[in-house]
Amino acid sequence: MNSRKVHLFLAFFILCFAGKVYSQSSPGFFLTFGRHQSTTFHSCVGFKGELGWQTRKANAENQLLHYPAFGFGYSSFRFPKNRKLGSPFALYSFLDAPFVRNEKFSIKYRFGLGLSLNWNPEHPLLNRENNFIGSSRNLYINSGILLEYNLLRSTTLNFELGSSHFSNGHRSAPNRGVNLFTGSLGVRYHFQDYQSLATRTMGEILEFDKRNELYFTFGTGVRQQTFGYFELDEKGAFVSKNYRFYNLSVAFQRQSGYLIKWGGGIDLMSNGSANARLEQLQNGSWKKLEVPQSEKIQVGIFGSLEWVMHDFSILIQPGYRIIDQEKIQSVIRFYQHVGVKYHIQDFIFGIGIRSVKFSESEYVELNLGYRLIWYDK
Repeated sequence: MNSRKVHLFLAFFILCFAGKVYSQSSPGFFLTFGRHQSTTFHSCVGFKGELGWQTRKANAENQLLHYPAFGFGYSSFRFPKNRKLGSPFALYSFLDAPFVRNEKFSIKYRFGLGLSLNWNPEHPLLNRENNFIGSSRNLYINSGILLEYNLLRSTTLNFELGSSHFSNGHRSAPNRGVNLFTGSLGVRYHFQDYQSLATRTMGEILEFDKRNELYFTFGTGVRQQTFGYFELDEKGAFVSKNYRFYNLSVAFQRQSGYLIKWGGGIDLMSNGSANARLEQLQNGSWKKLEVPQSEKIQVGIFGSLEWVMHDFSILIQPGYRIIDQEKIQSVIRFYQHVGVKYHIQDFIFGIGIRSVKFSESEYVELNLGYRLIWYDK
């Protein structure tokens, strides 16, 4: 699986998500312009522009989320003290929804997902000082708290404290990732009256028909593994090879309200990099040694929590490997799966990151699946 397929799959998700929400939101459009800055380890400055829509339709999901906003954005990032990283920018889809809102003021949580481009990746000769990112295109994840103050009837002043994470999901090494903690100041113009949102009252919400779900998903991804000097029997500095991962997940979930699913399941995994070794050929190149399939098998159990918005879900699945045949490297049994799912009737399309230590990506996983649903009597 190459990076282009991952990016196309992610773009498909963003467009489906935004289109589905837009069709059910009776929106009021807005434009946002702002400037952000970070003074942490990776000092950076940049600008952003966003086109979004404020939901106004009084359906159950919008009311329970206190009328969220959705949209698309562009953010630039410049590192004056660290030019080896390049001048990347991000294209993303976002959600912000309020904890508190009145006619003049609101406090919101925010989530964004997309692609970041134009990084200056690590290169052993041309850019050897960059030991953070090994690819020019990376995933972009953003979250934060947004404070919005109504200056005029349709114009708000926005202040955001947020974090941004850039990673290639270990498709290429190195992949330590870049994390930014930023402050942002901006102006948002609503094409409809902003203050009228605060006066909206909760309408009738029909009781949710509680249901159960059994789903099956098949996932695959690629990880690049680097072998060092001693792993190569002191015959080379380093060599990188790509390895394929496969995963079959079976899970039971319960949905008793409009916004939350919970449950758990089992992962049956084939880890292509387990017990990986190389041998040097006569021409000096390095070849993968064949590893028996039995040594690649892993079995994990996981809990699952999904935040549901219509046919779109954001999922968190912490898991534990109860079977792992790895004999060469140290085994980290506790793992995490964070991702998104989109349902077309009962078919499932998903993309996520499998990681350990809550920060170290194992690989980016693309998923296809199917679900069976039955309702309580």
